[in-house]
Amino acid sequence: MVDAHRLRIFLSVMASGSVNAAAGHLGVSPSAVSQQVAALQKETGLTLFTRHGRGIEPTPAAHTLARESERLMVELKRVDAVVDDLRDGGRVSCRSGTSPPPATGGCRSWPRDCSRSCPS
Repeated sequence: MVDAHRLRIFLSVMASGSVNAAAGHLGVSPSAVSQQVAALQKETGLTLFTRHGRGIEPTPAAHTLARESERLMVELKRVDAVVDDLRDGGRVSCRSGTSPPPATGGCRSWPRDCSRSCPS
């Protein structure tokens, strides 16, 4: 499974165009960004960037991974917000018309479990 933290760092490099800019945006050292990108490349078996002069150039695989990761990042932000809300004592409501989360594998008990944890 792809590490979400490494994926966020990778997406920051993609968005900013350089390791140094991503490091500045993330508040970490360029070395830390490079190490995480290298670990993501090793983890996925993909070459995500190639050296180009003094900088880096995203590969076609990097562009595809970035594009496919956008929905995941939106969902991770949503989950972070749910966790924050729960931590603050809030109640999270279920959305009607949603399909079961991927982790349930389409489990038939998902709607029932959802209604138990999020009563109307």
